[in-house]
Amino acid sequence: MEKKTGLSLYSSTTIRSCIVDGYKLFATNFTSLLKSSWLSAVLFGICCSIIGLIEVIYLPRAIASEVINGMSAQQVIANHQDICILFVVALVIGGIIEIWLYSHSVSQIRSFATNATVAKPTKWFSFDKKATWKTFKAFVFLLIIAFIAMMAVSICTMIMSTISGTTMESAPTTTKVFIAIITIIICLVLLPLAATTMGYLIHDDLGFFKRVLKRYRVATKHYSQLFSVVLGGVIITIAIMSLLTLPVIILATANMQANMGNANGDPLNMPSYIPILTGLIFFMFGILKSYLNMSFLYPVAFVSGQIEKREMERREADLQAGINTNGENNSNNCMSTNN
Repeated sequence: MEKKTGLSLYSSTTIRSCIVDGYKLFATNFTSLLKSSWLSAVLFGICCSIIGLIEVIYLPRAIASEVINGMSAQQVIANHQDICILFVVALVIGGIIEIWLYSHSVSQIRSFATNATVAKPTKWFSFDKKATWKTFKAFVFLLIIAFIAMMAVSICTMIMSTISGTTMESAPTTTKVFIAIITIIICLVLLPLAATTMGYLIHDDLGFFKRVLKRYRVATKHYSQLFSVVLGGVIITIAIMSLLTLPVIILATANMQANMGNANGDPLNMPSYIPILTGLIFFMFGILKSYLNMSFLYPVAFVSGQIEKREMERREADLQAGINTNGENNSNNCMSTNN
């Protein structure tokens, strides 16, 4: 069965419609998305729970007590290697599962782009191999590009530090502002990758870097629309994320104060149920955060579709203009021959 939405990936014509239609598509098909992705969401929530417990309770408690007793950071890490290894493993596995979770949204967008409908899952878990593999590859390629961009910023930082003769921490304000401007410029230059990456995820005609080389310039022609849609999605995401993080921030602050007090000899401690509560809060936060981030993909898909539609219309117009021009030239040549 397929779920009719009354929308088309290429029907949105304005910035507002791209944002509204994108979130409307996400909301309309959220039940189907939840049905197909609940297992990966639960696994990711468990990883977030482990990371939260280590990051908020166990490591701070150990570091606070041992550093106050005169131990170095290396000694603290050596004494808690098992916890540190578990933290890194949970971080890596959680990242992989989160990409797998995002692939369920990619699968929906691919179905919608092809049929103007979203396929409704028939089972309480589905796995789209193609969408998952393409999502993993896109993430790896974007990670490579991000690493190159970070290297560029680092080189600029080293050059400015050498010129000023100071470290970055003690560098003058103008140097720090210049580095911040360079970073913003690089981010703005990389923004069209949002459209080219979405095109790569939706279509199977070109590889990632081939599509970037071929479509990057096309995306820059519609930069204002792409920038506005991405900015709108980021504002919505940040606004909701700030509410979701409030319980995490409150709990982390309370645990930090308790750990510091404990290390300084305060006999009072957090209640015994706090580790369970912390795990549950991070579990829910991880799941909600992931679905919130997934919703951002849908407006980007609509603006990407709009860019493709406009370019297709432009090529058709150029082709038609060329046909008309050739027709007029042929007519003029025939008239000249007759004369």
